[in-house]
Amino acid sequence: MAHVAKALALILAAILLQAPFATAQNTPLGIPLVSAREDNANYHRIRLNPSEYEVQLVEVRPYLTQSLNITKQTIVSEQGLASTAVYSLREVWDAVYQDPRVVAVVPVGYLESAPDPQIAGYLELGGRRANPLMNAPNLDAIYCVDNQQFRQSGTGTQTPSTDQKPYLFVVTYSPKRPYQYMQNLQTVLNEWPSDSRFDDFFNSGCLDMVQVGPRILNPRQVDNQVARGGIHNRYAPEAINENPEDARARVVISYDLRGETSITLFPQRTPLLAIAKIISAPAFYGGRCQDTVDNRSQSCEYWAAALTSFEHAGLIARVQGGKVVGYGNTNTTIPAALIIRRRAAP
Repeated sequence: MAHVAKALALILAAILLQAPFATAQNTPLGIPLVSAREDNANYHRIRLNPSEYEVQLVEVRPYLTQSLNITKQTIVSEQGLASTAVYSLREVWDAVYQDPRVVAVVPVGYLESAPDPQIAGYLELGGRRANPLMNAPNLDAIYCVDNQQFRQSGTGTQTPSTDQKPYLFVVTYSPKRPYQYMQNLQTVLNEWPSDSRFDDFFNSGCLDMVQVGPRILNPRQVDNQVARGGIHNRYAPEAINENPEDARARVVISYDLRGETSITLFPQRTPLLAIAKIISAPAFYGGRCQDTVDNRSQSCEYWAAALTSFEHAGLIARVQGGKVVGYGNTNTTIPAALIIRRRAAP
């Protein structure tokens, strides 16, 4: 019976891989998607101008439970057909594709214990902490969707006050307590010279956050580790010290000096250092944006981190013309996701 069940699972997976993605009618406006190969690495990238796009962070299980007809991990379609809920990126897309403003969905985070979709590490939604911070070597950052204090303080790039402004908090790993949950966040978030800054930027400045990693390019507020030729590179220690055998498929989020966010899928095993070099190169930005202020960037990079890795790495996007494409693994269980929408007209 076990062999039969495994065979059926493989057949179902093959069907899902071949099945087209759901497409809504009259949705010609998509998002530009670039597929490229640089330094022996293939990638697929979407770029988010904050004046055009907005990001929503969701926890997949409760979001799908509310959005789809799910009862006891069973999805019931409009035709009354039942199927087992996987809590996958494809199912997230199925829940949102009829919204013509939605242009992409992206996986975020790591599982506490597969196949349960419980997230490992910090998660905060709407100002409510849904899960505590985990002390893990690869979970060395917290991605904030929109840091109001960062935006209002005028630090970093200048964007209109209504635009989302992401922020990357650096998490310090303690080898004395590996893979344990931490309650005192300020002891592991290492950039806080005062309690007021911690309160302004973390406690009240950000309402939607998720623990991610590993870091690839350190944020500019973090001390630079290496300077060559008068230009500091921002390569994070994980990228510099990674064993080549540990290279994985990854979904990477990066922020640049123009105030734009790029989400890039590297579908094959790609070393972190190779990713860091690609994101630090002028070609990644179309040759624009050389840092002439203080040489803390090689071209336009501000920070970068992996949103997720391994078998969770995938991307679904509605590209220009309304066609829906998917890359990487879109059928495996994921704990959280980013839903990318075109901003509503003012």
